[in-house]
Amino acid sequence: IAIDDIQSQITDVADGNTIVLESNTIVHLRGIRASNSFTKNMLDKYVGKEVSLLTDENDDQKTIDSYDEEVECYATLVETGEDLGEVLLKTGGEKAYDANSVEDFHKKTYDDIVKPGPDPVLEKPLLSARLKAATMLVVEPQGNGMISIGSAFFIGDDGLALTNNHVMDHNTRCSVYLSDANGNIDYQQPFGIKRVVYTDKKYDYTLFYVDLDPTSLKRITYLKLTKDLEFRAGTEICVVGNPAPGEKILTMSFATGEISRFEEEAGKIQINAPITHGFSGGPTTDYRAHVIGISQGGYDQNNANLNFAVDIRLVRDKLEELNLPYAGK
Repeated sequence: IAIDDIQSQITDVADGNTIVLESNTIVHLRGIRASNSFTKNMLDKYVGKEVSLLTDENDDQKTIDSYDEEVECYATLVETGEDLGEVLLKTGGEKAYDANSVEDFHKKTYDDIVKPGPDPVLEKPLLSARLKAATMLVVEPQGNGMISIGSAFFIGDDGLALTNNHVMDHNTRCSVYLSDANGNIDYQQPFGIKRVVYTDKKYDYTLFYVDLDPTSLKRITYLKLTKDLEFRAGTEICVVGNPAPGEKILTMSFATGEISRFEEEAGKIQINAPITHGFSGGPTTDYRAHVIGISQGGYDQNNANLNFAVDIRLVRDKLEELNLPYAGK
C-alpha cells in the first residue's frame, strides 16, 4: 500500500507532532517538534478530521505492509487541502519547528514560514489560538474570601509577562493560570509571581516574572511587541481577556475591532473592540499577533465601545531602559 494512498480520520493526538488515524496508522509529522505542547493543543482541534498522507516528492516509492504502521510523512487536510504542518508552524513559529526532520519539497516552504522577517498576517482562528496560548488568567485575593480577576500575557520565553498596574500593582500574592490554544484554563496548576520588575501607576502597566517550573517554562507561548511604531487609526486589532459579567468567568474571550484614535499625552490607544472588566491586562495586537497595547478598560455601561489600551511604545522604552530581553526586541 503506497503511503500517499492512505486517507483516514484523526482519532487521537500523541504529542506535538504525532497523530493516530482511524486506520491505526501512527503518523509523525515531518518538520514539527514532538515535544511542543502548543502544537499538541492545536492538533487536538483536528481530531475527527480526515487527512491524506504525503511523502517527499524525491523519496523512493515507499510501501507498508498494512495500515497498522508507524510512519514519518506530511499530512494534508482533506476538507480544505491545507498542509497540517504549515498550519502548525504559522501558529507555533520557530519554537515548533524541527528543521532536521523536514526534507525536499517542503523545506523551503517551512523555512520561509519560520525564518526571521515579517511575520505572516494570521486568519482569525489562528490569531485567536496564538493569543489564548500566550494569555493568563490573573486572580488577586481581596480578603474575606473575595477575589478580583484580570489578564496578563507572556512577552518572553523566560516567563517575563505584562499586565495592568491596576490588576496587580506589587501584589505578589496573585496567582496566574495558564491557557492552551483552545482557551482551556489549567485550574489544577496555579503559578505564583516570581518578581515584579517594574510597575507604573501613571501609565497603568506592570512588568513581572511568573514563577514557572522548568517543564512549564518550556511550554509557554509568548507574543512579540510590535516594531511598527507607525500603527494608526483604522488599524485592525484583536484582544483576548477573561471577562466576568456575572458569577461565571468567560475565560479567554476573543474579540476584534480597530484603533479609533490616540491620546499620546495619556499614553493610551482608543480602541472599539468590545472589552469589559476582566480583559484588563490582556494583549491588544495587530493581525500578526504583535502587541500594540495592553487592554486597559473603558467606560461602564458603554454601548459605543469607547475602550482603551496602554500604548506599548511606553513599555518598549522602559524595557530598553531596564535592558531586559523580550520578544520583538
